[in-house]
Amino acid sequence: MKFPEGFKDRMLKILKEEYSSFENCVLNEKNVRGLRVNTKKIPVSEFLKISPYYLEKVLYNNDGFVLDDDKTQMGGEPYHQAGMFYMQEPSAMIPVNSVEIKPSWKVLDLCAAPGGKTSQISNALAGEGFVIANDIKFDRCRALKFNIERLGLDNVIITSSDSKTLCKNFSNYFDMVLIDATCSGEGMLRKNPNFIATWSPKNIKRCAEIQKDLLSNASKTLKKGGVLVYSTCTFSTEENEQMVYEFLKSNVGFELVEAKKDVRDITVGGVSLNDESDFSKMRRFYPHLAKGEGQFVAILKKTEKDGDEYCNLLEKETAVPNEVTSFLASVGFDIEKERIFVKGNKVWLLPKAKLSLKSSVISYGVKLGEIEGGELIPDHAFFMAYGNRLNNQINFEIDDVQLGLYLEGKRVKYPAQNGWGAVLLHGCTLGGFYSKGGIVESRYPNNLTNKDIFNS
Repeated sequence: MKFPEGFKDRMLKILKEEYSSFENCVLNEKNVRGLRVNTKKIPVSEFLKISPYYLEKVLYNNDGFVLDDDKTQMGGEPYHQAGMFYMQEPSAMIPVNSVEIKPSWKVLDLCAAPGGKTSQISNALAGEGFVIANDIKFDRCRALKFNIERLGLDNVIITSSDSKTLCKNFSNYFDMVLIDATCSGEGMLRKNPNFIATWSPKNIKRCAEIQKDLLSNASKTLKKGGVLVYSTCTFSTEENEQMVYEFLKSNVGFELVEAKKDVRDITVGGVSLNDESDFSKMRRFYPHLAKGEGQFVAILKKTEKDGDEYCNLLEKETAVPNEVTSFLASVGFDIEKERIFVKGNKVWLLPKAKLSLKSSVISYGVKLGEIEGGELIPDHAFFMAYGNRLNNQINFEIDDVQLGLYLEGKRVKYPAQNGWGAVLLHGCTLGGFYSKGGIVESRYPNNLTNKDIFNS
């Protein structure tokens, strides 16, 4: 395997004397795998006590680790199914870690699938703020929804819309917007060698055109003082420094600001395009300098207000059906009534922000369930988010034979209370059950495909 000549020439100009180290790393060393502990489900200290994996701390992320493990698939393991961690390449953690996120923030993740950075943001918000996670491709939102539900995140709304349409719903509203932009993927050459065959200047130009529109549309949704985090996994200056430079020239109400020190310590400054501009605040991550794949990030702060604050909210129904209140009482789950949103026979629990959009919504928050035949049938997402708060629980150990039976969707004998309840592993919910007379009926969905393709 070797680099396309055009790519090699570009990287020689950028890296100069470091090029040979870069080439040897990408072509001859295996890609780096990582995971990030989901602190919504389990504290890092508790996960490390039970983790069967050899983990090396990522210095720029308190929850992140390099995974030294030859397993190609971890998606079918109970710890993963319980949402204890998310498989995430180490350098992909950098964009979110570049800023100090405040718990109260309202955040838009514009290109969110498959959900790694969304879940990072969600964890940082600690249940106070919320994230709108959007992806233009509806089929990619399947993976996004799968991951958000598995991780039990209850402050995420999922939408599928193009950036122009979505951003019309907001003006001067968000504290942070993340654009993990569609790019030519040069930084993933080691992880996915197919990029070598598809690399071309034409593809770089195509991606740059998309990125320009993303920046233009999303910038209008930020409030004054808010931050726009722009990231790619490519080395192309057209998609990185040039893109940010042109945006700043056209948008005087923004300024480039520094990334957090932990990120600065393992990255290098941006590539200078001319003798007049200082691009050192833009940051590049190279695989030959630290463990991970290629990454670029720039943080833009909005310094001027360009209109009134606007948010397109949904006029939601206020009446809560008796089936819902009866179910919540039966499982011992207390929640503010204003967070309950009913659409048809489907019932949702909105984020604490009480926000929902009028269109293109895939998930309004946590799906509580559906009303059928005069009762509410709870959804898997409800158990994953709130199972540890229910009064009827089964706690399995990792080596319990009945745990395997439960995950296969089979009935097990267990002295649980009659009615609905949650199955937990080390305090983290795996799913729901219905018990009657000592027979526990598994409600673990049989259509879940727990594969690493849902992670990045």
